[in-house]
Amino acid sequence: MQVALVILAAVLVILLFPIAVFACKRISLCVRLKSVCGRKGYALIPTHFFWFFGNFNGGRCDCYVRTPDGVYSVKLCGASSKTFIDFADDVRYGRRSIRFHISPELPVMREKGKKKFDFQYRCPETHGVKITPVIFMYPMPLKVTYRKNGIGNGDFIGEGYFYDRTGFMNLLVDESTDCRERTEQAKII
Repeated sequence: MQVALVILAAVLVILLFPIAVFACKRISLCVRLKSVCGRKGYALIPTHFFWFFGNFNGGRCDCYVRTPDGVYSVKLCGASSKTFIDFADDVRYGRRSIRFHISPELPVMREKGKKKFDFQYRCPETHGVKITPVIFMYPMPLKVTYRKNGIGNGDFIGEGYFYDRTGFMNLLVDESTDCRERTEQAKII
């Protein structure tokens, strides 16, 4: 009986470990994003209670970041670190496991459908302010492509601009710096 409980516990730990890692990464992302927004004086506006657990299947944006220059409409996506993701278009993406490297068969890209992201969901009043759609990928898979071409931070991938955690945080920090630099340059002139 005790052996069965130990085996059951071990199986549960193995099965729940990826979910626990994902949850820890997303919670740390939430804390980091709130910290950066607070330091820079930006408004972080969630669109629903568990906004930091957004995924491909949710068609709505998960939060807005209001800056002096505009509003970022953010859709959170994520994947296992052992996968490749290819965005085919606005409503289809493919996912391939890293196991294909050790498989004797040809790699198969499993194509999946998704809802077209609604970047205007519960949009705060913007009154002519520029809204930038952002597809925020965290945790980051091994490789992300758009129509089989490699992409990086700031690349447009059909529906929005792609960013990973580091790229988006740098964008928020750099935007504040650029805004202040422009203000200082205007005072000098």
